[in-house]
Amino acid sequence: RSRRRQAKMNEVVHSTFQPGAAREEVIMRPTTEVAYMISGMLELWIDGEKFTVSAGDSFRIRGDSYRWANPYDTPAIAVWVISPPVY
Repeated sequence: RSRRRQAKMNEVVHSTFQPGAAREEVIMRPTTEVAYMISGMLELWIDGEKFTVSAGDSFRIRGDSYRWANPYDTPAIAVWVISPPVY
C-alpha cells in the first residue's frame, strides 16, 4: 500500500513599498506569512496593534488582520514567505 503526502507549498515574494504607499484597508487571509525587512522602515498594524519595523527586523502574520504604510522618505524592501501561496 502506498501513501501519498501532499507537500505544503510556500511562495517567496520580494516587495518594495514606495514612500507614501499604504494599504488603508485591513486584509485578513488564511495564511502564515513571515517577512524579513531588507531595508527601510514600515508601519505595520497586526490585529490593530501598531509596530514599526526596519532593516533587520522580521515579523509573522498568522491569519491575523493587518495593514501597512510607508510614511518615510525611502522605499522599504521586504522578503516574504507565504503559505499557502496566494499570488
